[in-house]
Amino acid sequence: MALKVMVISAGYDAQLNEMSHVWQALSDSKGVAVEVIAPRHDKLKARRAPQAQAQHGGVHITWLEQAFPLRMSAQALALAQAFQPDVLFAGPRDHLPLAAALGRRVQAPVLLHTEYFYADQRWLRRREYLGWPALRARVAQRVRQHTLDQAHTVCISDPQEQPLFQRGDAVAYLPWPHLCQAATQRLTQGERDLSTLVYIGSLFRAKGAERLGDYFAQALAEIPDLQVRIIGPVLDSAGREALSRITAAGGARAQWQESLPRTEAETLIARAFCILSPGDAMGWGQIGDAWMADTPVIAAREHYDLRADDNCLIAPTASAFVAAVRQLRAQASERARLAEGGQRSVAAHAVERVAATLHDLLAHAALAKRKEAAHG
Repeated sequence: MALKVMVISAGYDAQLNEMSHVWQALSDSKGVAVEVIAPRHDKLKARRAPQAQAQHGGVHITWLEQAFPLRMSAQALALAQAFQPDVLFAGPRDHLPLAAALGRRVQAPVLLHTEYFYADQRWLRRREYLGWPALRARVAQRVRQHTLDQAHTVCISDPQEQPLFQRGDAVAYLPWPHLCQAATQRLTQGERDLSTLVYIGSLFRAKGAERLGDYFAQALAEIPDLQVRIIGPVLDSAGREALSRITAAGGARAQWQESLPRTEAETLIARAFCILSPGDAMGWGQIGDAWMADTPVIAAREHYDLRADDNCLIAPTASAFVAAVRQLRAQASERARLAEGGQRSVAAHAVERVAATLHDLLAHAALAKRKEAAHG
């Protein structure tokens, strides 16, 4: 019997959002019936769904006129009761209350998808521990336990958290998917645009906006023929300040757009001689797109699947970043070496591999539900 999964998503775009491709693969290859609910406006991607509903094969999407995170509503409950899912899949943690409430109403287990779980500084928001570092570990553990009490399984996508998994916790590693850029011609290193630095992603403090401003401003100041392209919404004061610094340093050589169609963003990355990952975390989509396109990554530090001198260069300071930019502009062989490392890394994040892992997790949860029902 085919699985029925209700997905509570932070944003759902059949082209833009990586997990949407995983659900489509599960529907197309495994016959999984998927019912999605998501906010109509995706703030992080600066996108608004043009319609209220859509059907893509076995995937049906309803965009609700609610702000993120989605809350219980008559419409959400009616969709769940009509669909009668075997499993509810929700992400991120903000959607756990709705998933748990719907799960109780339709007797379905909940899988929670989160990027981070055991890393306290990523798992918690500052307001949750009142900004007191001494409280953070205690509050983080309490929130983790509350999460585990509500979810059948917590699916964690940060590969660096795997050594932190605790015995007895219902957790599993679910690789973050990266999309094969079939529509984009893969350029050789000799065909790259050596004049333009690229960053694609939201601009805010937690994603390294301050460092982005420092690095790009210094590169523009020291390399007169360099340009920068920045694509992504500005979400806080750190993002605004970074963009102002970059614009002041580069003038007309600095270009910013709030958003770009995915195919155009992929083409921009594929033509670039490198991209910057400025944060201590996040930015996984841009990293994966670069690896898929054989475009080298310069990162401020190792995080996610970034490994120094294998699939990226590490630049802990603005001066080191400028030196790395000069190196990659001058050495096509170094760009090719890093591109090979990126290809090795991204293979573990292919949509088909992620879909297979997720199918096993969903099937396990559905089986547990059936066994529980059989025993009354």
